[in-house]
Amino acid sequence: MCCQKSVREQAMQPETIISSGASLKSLVHEIGLFKTARKNIRIQFDYLSDQANANLQEQVRKYYEACGCSQGRTIGVITLLGFVVLLLTGVVSVRELGIAKTVLFYFLCSFITMLIGKIVGLWQARQQLIKLATDVENDRLLIFE
Repeated sequence: MCCQKSVREQAMQPETIISSGASLKSLVHEIGLFKTARKNIRIQFDYLSDQANANLQEQVRKYYEACGCSQGRTIGVITLLGFVVLLLTGVVSVRELGIAKTVLFYFLCSFITMLIGKIVGLWQARQQLIKLATDVENDRLLIFE
């Protein structure tokens, strides 16, 4: 997780034990664009070994603690490179728009694309967590044993 405020808040919360597929699926609804506070979770399935529980917990935390920041940054860099190409090829003309409007146009494009990247990253994390919870409910955890 790259959002430091959430890490500090999470350390102060009591530990929530996840021991069923249904409780794992309930975590999905806590992943959202404006929901940065996350529970401090621990995976403890009776039918799994300690190592399998640890492996599953690592996977769950990866998706549960996702914030979309890395996807947003990646899209931001791509937007910057794309905007530079548009400037160099003359598609976006600084002479016609002026420097202030060109910079404003870049920041607007950058904000929109990075927000979309963040939303897509959170959506992907939710989908992966749903898939993982479904696999737990259907006892398809062979990769964790």
